[in-house]
Amino acid sequence: MNLPQYLILLLTVIFSAFIQKINAALEIQYSIINCTWPCPDNDDSCVITSNSTSCQKADDNSWVMSSPKKAPAYTGATVSIDLLPCISAPIPQLPVAKDDANLTDEQTIIKWPVPNLRRPLDNYLGNCGHGLYCSSSGEDSQTPVCRPKLEVGSPCTSSNQCSAGYCYDNICHPKNEDISTARNETHSHTTTNVNSNSHSSGEWSDNANSSMSATTVKILASVFGILGGLAIIVFGFIMWHRYRRRKVDNNLQATDNFLRHESQDKEEQFATDFLSENPHRTVDSYNGISPSTQQSQLQTDLRNYHEYLLNQPPPSYRP
Repeated sequence: MNLPQYLILLLTVIFSAFIQKINAALEIQYSIINCTWPCPDNDDSCVITSNSTSCQKADDNSWVMSSPKKAPAYTGATVSIDLLPCISAPIPQLPVAKDDANLTDEQTIIKWPVPNLRRPLDNYLGNCGHGLYCSSSGEDSQTPVCRPKLEVGSPCTSSNQCSAGYCYDNICHPKNEDISTARNETHSHTTTNVNSNSHSSGEWSDNANSSMSATTVKILASVFGILGGLAIIVFGFIMWHRYRRRKVDNNLQATDNFLRHESQDKEEQFATDFLSENPHRTVDSYNGISPSTQQSQLQTDLRNYHEYLLNQPPPSYRP
């Protein structure tokens, strides 16, 4: 049973959406960073680059994390004019922290990327000055530029875009707004897609168990949702295939019955014509003999009559 192309395409789209949901659920995770706070050497800082993290001497163009709960800050010059190029914060890929992970004295397990409510580590964090944010997504993905921050009430995708406060439910909220109601609700932050049980100081909760549980629930819900959708699609295709096959079989049966009856009618008509045109053979000629003999005799008579018709001369031509 071959799947039609449109069904294969539909399954591909559903599977892609499923992968996206899993990636979104795992976007914020506990990872191992090669830094400690403070660093073993008090003169060192946790420096973040595009492909590594480590405690080392920071220069004038470094991204430094002063705390495991704060996004890195740029040590170099800032850009104070909008639409000028900016340097976006690096987000290196860190190894996921497993339950049996063995850490060295220079490693720490943290949430990564840093999900700070008012200043998260995302594509909108950069070296732009006051009133600006570094946009490195969408049309600015190739060349990040500084853009003016958004006012309270404006649509947003990151707290880094808001001039004051934070981005919640895709809206810029004021800094002094009461967010106590958000602490007790499980909600995905627009940029980081993590549980938003926040502290009054604006930092996200560091409760590992609750975050892990929320992520597990999201993954399980996605798995069962996609499996349920696939089961419905496959079941519908099987039922449609059976209906179509049953309909084809019924059509073939009806055609076969029609041809069989038509053939039988023609044989009976041919036998009647033969008996009526053959002066030497009548129905009474078959009486007194067995059915099998009658059938054999009838077949012989029909064959002889057929040869008789073939040997008849054509009708004479009369102008």
